[in-house]
Amino acid sequence: MYYSVIAVMALVVNLILNWETLRDYTFYRGDKDDQILVRHRYAEFLSVVNGFYLVEILWGIFYGHHDNPAFFTLIYSVTVFYFIFMQLTMLTWARYMVVYLNKLGGARSKVLLSVVWGMFILGIVGLQFNRFFHFLFYYNEAHEYIA
Repeated sequence: MYYSVIAVMALVVNLILNWETLRDYTFYRGDKDDQILVRHRYAEFLSVVNGFYLVEILWGIFYGHHDNPAFFTLIYSVTVFYFIFMQLTMLTWARYMVVYLNKLGGARSKVLLSVVWGMFILGIVGLQFNRFFHFLFYYNEAHEYIA
């Protein structure tokens, strides 16, 4: 339960510091201005980070009751979402950095984005196989998380 306190504080600080960016640029209207695209990509990244914080808060709250078998399915599902949001954070950060550095058309940018998309897809596929082969994480018989 106390694990969630850090994520709550991080979420509050992130919302305070970036409220205008999140409010004004979360939805991209297709403008041709590069600065608007940069702000939009940053808002996407911040939104995913906020989602990560929310999932981390939920994980901390639910994992505090891991000894109750009725919570196990919920805890496992939140853990999967935790990994998905980590991967989304990596993806949105790379997309933001490519646009921020104004290298959208360069070969290195395309390679970077292709590699990050590949890592994202491999991460999602890995989460599917993790249920059976346990190479990312698993839970033991006492429903304790094992990395």
